[in-house]
Amino acid sequence: MNELTFACMGTTVRLIADAPLEPIRAGIERIAARLTRFDAGSELSALNADPRTEVPASSLLRRAVQAALLGARRTGGLADPTLLDAVERAGYRGSRVGVEPATLEAALRAAPARRPAAPGGRWQEVEVRDDTIVRPPGLKLDLGGSAKGLAADWAASQLHGFYVVDCGGDVRVGGTHDIALRGTAQTLRVCDAAVATSGIDRRVWRRPDGAYAHHLLDPATGELRGPAWCPPRRSERPHWKPRRWQRRRCCPAPPAHGGCSPPAASSSVTTGRASASGVRGARVCGRAARARSR
Repeated sequence: MNELTFACMGTTVRLIADAPLEPIRAGIERIAARLTRFDAGSELSALNADPRTEVPASSLLRRAVQAALLGARRTGGLADPTLLDAVERAGYRGSRVGVEPATLEAALRAAPARRPAAPGGRWQEVEVRDDTIVRPPGLKLDLGGSAKGLAADWAASQLHGFYVVDCGGDVRVGGTHDIALRGTAQTLRVCDAAVATSGIDRRVWRRPDGAYAHHLLDPATGELRGPAWCPPRRSERPHWKPRRWQRRRCCPAPPAHGGCSPPAASSSVTTGRASASGVRGARVCGRAARARSR
């Protein structure tokens, strides 16, 4: 069994498989370079900067936006890829690679009382067509979360048998794996499926006014919120290769405290014979491209 860990997409990617892994790494890095918002020359940045309403787009970019829109639709607008302006206002303008996060415990002590998030609606203004993407000029997309899932899906399409692909918490597995979420009592068993997660333990910072901020926002207001649980449903995401749709499996009941996972739930994933680190939170899905705004 081969194992490869490397930095990519602002996080740590870990691959475990009985196959050569350097070609998988190269493919993930190519996807990341084309879909990042932190490089003005990327395809995503070009789309966000384009003054036209309808913009020609590559098949990769169209597929990535489709995954993000599907995540928005399946969550009723809670996973909204059109929150880039709000994320940047919160202080997340550039990559935080190499930047020490604020102390999570202090951020949690200063956090306001929890409240349910409300869906946004601007994602409905985005449309993917045969060769183009249509959206109002100035409406910027953030594919951080869904792009990681898409990269994990692509990597999985290149592997067979028993494997683990962990793209910073977007985990795709081949075979049966028990996944333990660090900081919680939850364990998930998945078979040829995926876990997509999010949390604030790695991306939390202090703004100039002294307030703490992170990247999980309420789509309706653009204000900070905690990660929400997504109940199990049948997967509908687009794939790299045609495959039958799989039902997501073994999703535990949501926590009792308001239907949210603990925002401090940074966790490692123990997957059968291997351990994939970096998972942070709580959604089980049939494929890793469950989209959300990160």
